[in-house]
Amino acid sequence: MLIHTGEKPHKCAHCGKAFTCSPQLKIHMLIHTGEKHHKCAQCGKAFSDNSNFRRHMRIHYGEKSHKCAQCGKAFSQFSDLKKHILIHTGVKPLKCAQCGKAFSCVSHLKRHMLIHTGEKPHKCAQCGKSFKRTSHLKTHMRIHTGEKPYACVECGKTYTRSSGLKCHQRLHSEEKAT
Repeated sequence: MLIHTGEKPHKCAHCGKAFTCSPQLKIHMLIHTGEKHHKCAQCGKAFSDNSNFRRHMRIHYGEKSHKCAQCGKAFSQFSDLKKHILIHTGVKPLKCAQCGKAFSCVSHLKRHMLIHTGEKPHKCAQCGKSFKRTSHLKTHMRIHTGEKPYACVECGKTYTRSSGLKCHQRLHSEEKAT
């Protein structure tokens, strides 16, 4: 009945966000406590709730059930498909206040704004080097951890970056061609 009435009696004491049932509130509370019980065994990324963890696991399993009707490109998350569709429509409703450049989604605009501010908010705890993007920090961390997640299926050689693996795989292609 709460769904029909819109009533949300379970309220977060930290931020005031309200929920229809207590399990939703318990999951939400993990945001404030920082607890992340669901850890990916493949990449180490941790999540506070199971639904985000399952969504993340699609990346590793290669499951891409959301397909673009226009070009056939598939995505593991529906939100990524929605962003992709804007490529076909050409709609870019968000504009940079400083230079007027237009973007199709908020995350791209925020990333662009770092050009104007020069800010590098993602800092390596080990060496202090800073990065504009989380993904760049994550790749950098492999220097410290020694992680090499990209492996050649033909010879087993491993790389810290996908670009290194792609370059290496071209060598195998050239060997086969000769």
